[in-house]
Amino acid sequence: MSIRGDVADAIAAALAAEFPRVQVYATPEDLTTVPAVVLVPADTWAEPATMGKAGQAGAWRWAWDVQLVASRTDPASALDTMEGLLFAITQGVGTLGGAVRSLDGPDTADVNGIPVLVAECRVELHTTRRA
Repeated sequence: MSIRGDVADAIAAALAAEFPRVQVYATPEDLTTVPAVVLVPADTWAEPATMGKAGQAGAWRWAWDVQLVASRTDPASALDTMEGLLFAITQGVGTLGGAVRSLDGPDTADVNGIPVLVAECRVELHTTRRA
């Protein structure tokens, strides 16, 4: 399993109870079912890093811009959903030692002809794992 796959699985597990209809995509897809959470490699996706006080060699910092996608037919409900998704994502990546760094305000878009709101949160994970 890839690091990206582990992050997607952790997010999906955190969403399962409260948001069972939300699809989690480990990569951007041509066809996306809404509501969704989509992992997109951030601009600086991976970089060498240090971990802990000793500065453990071989560590990497991985980052994704995780898109939260909700139907905009009811904007208030979409924003409520996005807020809930943010906290669940934070919980999920926290199980891997990762963190959510920020959440950008939503933009409007069309996904598969459906009007949606899309917000992005930055997720970071430091690890020595290579695959």
